Amino acid sequence: MLMISAILNIDKNPGITSTNVDKEIKKITGANKIGHVGTLDPLATGVLPVFMGQATRLINFMNDKTKVYQCDFELGLISDTYDLEGEITKVQNKVSISIESLNSVVSSFIGNSFQVPPKYSSVKYKGKRSYTLVRKGIEFSLEPKQIYIDDIKIIENNIPSVSLVVKCTEGVYIRSLINDIGEKLKCGAVLTKLRRIRSGIFTIDSSISVQHLENDHWEMHKIPIDHLINHLPKLNTSNDQKYKLITGQTINIIDSEIKLSDQALVRCYDNENSFIGIAKYDQSNNIYLPHKIFIQEAN
Repeated sequence: MLMISAILNIDKNPGITSTNVDKEIKKITGANKIGHVGTLDPLATGVLPVFMGQATRLINFMNDKTKVYQCDFELGLISDTYDLEGEITKVQNKVSISIESLNSVVSSFIGNSFQVPPKYSSVKYKGKRSYTLVRKGIEFSLEPKQIYIDDIKIIENNIPSVSLVVKCTEGVYIRSLINDIGEKLKCGAVLTKLRRIRSGIFTIDSSISVQHLENDHWEMHKIPIDHLINHLPKLNTSNDQKYKLITGQTINIIDSEIKLSDQALVRCYDNENSFIGIAKYDQSNNIYLPHKIFIQEAN
């Protein structure tokens, strides 16, 4: 049985968990192993990169971990989940916030800061998912985590309804950001809509919904696994060097044109330009050691 190894850039629909997206794709493609990067809440839509087969071994090599979100929120409301999925615990019928105040508060979150994750999330507290503890009525407090927000732009302003585009690193909870904005404005705020338009090298423009993957259409949208590591230098190998790599041996390429520092990683290809795997450069001995190999020796 041929192992499926590829990446799919999924546009997640609302009302479904990211784990259920994995299950649907596994059913459609027949992939024996599957995983995603950057879990989206059920309410959220947008870019969800899904990795199949040996592609899952490259997840930790994602170099670009930038996330970009488009979100809508409503001022004058407070929710226990920081969005409309939970219970609205406070309503302020009249919101008197100036555009200047809104701009000032929103821009104050740009840069490094500390953020407390929502309790209704998959963050772990003493080994347990925090959302399970909340549902059991257990009292606890989550520690603030350092985050970085590169930029926030207000794209629509019809107070109390506001729309933002947020560019940030991984680990930022947009629900918590909106809640914190509401707290700083002293009126409360809840997230009403969230769409991720970029996750690293994956963008919404090239994404595909799960529904459009049926009847083997996913084959047309699969992304080669080495696409994820295009930032690494490329090393071409001969048949003999390829054999050595896939059998766990070191190789020496005297005429290599690439200049590398010690322990640098390279992506290796054979003479037909097929991806072999990743090798690590040993500068002191001028050799390459197999690091992660994706082609097995033929029987």
